[in-house]
Amino acid sequence: GGSRDPSSTMVCAICGDKSYGRHYGQWTCDGCSCFFKRSIRRQMKYTCISGQKSCTIDRSRRNWCPSCRLEKCFSLDMKAEDDEEFLKAVHLISDSPILIFASTEAKKSIVREAVLSVFLLLLSSDATMRKRRPRLPTCLERLGLDMEELRLAVCVILCTLGRRVVNLAFAGPLLPLYKFWLLRHGLTFGNAERAQKALVQVDSLLTIYGDRVAHLLSQPIPALIEAII
Repeated sequence: GGSRDPSSTMVCAICGDKSYGRHYGQWTCDGCSCFFKRSIRRQMKYTCISGQKSCTIDRSRRNWCPSCRLEKCFSLDMKAEDDEEFLKAVHLISDSPILIFASTEAKKSIVREAVLSVFLLLLSSDATMRKRRPRLPTCLERLGLDMEELRLAVCVILCTLGRRVVNLAFAGPLLPLYKFWLLRHGLTFGNAERAQKALVQVDSLLTIYGDRVAHLLSQPIPALIEAII
């Protein structure tokens, strides 16, 4: 979620205590950082202690109302650790050469269909994937794709979706071409086996539903997409 700097002179943006580094996009103390992570991971639903939703959150009262504390985190644009990967997934899709002529509205509808698979594909590049995210689908294998492999794999996902998504019907016939390019790239750079595994994994990812990864994100998937595009 961030990095520590023992010499930091910053204060926590949430409660004003000493901050040793940025966590989840903000300068926070260890207490507020852990509180935010725990709340997101466990999908906690809090109720305001006072009922006013305006409780003071400072060093001495930060534990009084978890509802207002979490709301303050969100108001200062703190993001769950995987929101950034989700953002990358959205951009990989919307910047795909397949969608170069698509309108903003068309891209939104396509992103909704493809983003979960691409998000999981990005997570598969994390060396600590299983340790940090033990509740991920079991079919997800760590592949460590390079950027070109990711770009081509996204194109394969979009072309595969062309079989059932009206806005992507034009991409369906391109599927054999992008599969070939992905395999050729792997063969050229000595990663033929990884390219083969990527194609197998793509097929598996397209069968996974959003509730399998909702615990990783700070907001529901539709809300995150709406905020990005």
